[in-house]
Amino acid sequence: MPSMYAIHELNHFLRTATTFQIGCAFSPCPESGPQYVCNFGPGGNNSPGNNRAQLCVNAYLPGTAANGGVCGKCPGSCDNGLCTNPCRFANIINNNDLCDRFVRARGGRCGQDVSSQSCKASCNCLDNLIY
Repeated sequence: MPSMYAIHELNHFLRTATTFQIGCAFSPCPESGPQYVCNFGPGGNNSPGNNRAQLCVNAYLPGTAANGGVCGKCPGSCDNGLCTNPCRFANIINNNDLCDRFVRARGGRCGQDVSSQSCKASCNCLDNLIY
């Protein structure tokens, strides 16, 4: 980026555990300078009635010996050194560990109850979740 443009602030940016779709765009905008826009879906990590993030996590997992190296947490779901999330569901509640424990305690089975509906990612993709 040319040094004549200064990025003062990046607003509304949240990397989430439930996001598996990201779309970004760039426009040179000759009058106002370059513009970058990204949309993350599903949004996740917000409490009902609260637009402020309750939990932030890194979407990129750097490869280390502790996590098995590049894509060490996602064997078979790796694209150019980055984990891809094979699960197309999201947990509605902000505590993924709680959902995982709930599903494991039920032997991996989920029903139509409120807890199961709030933990759809854990119910459908327990062994393929990346967070």
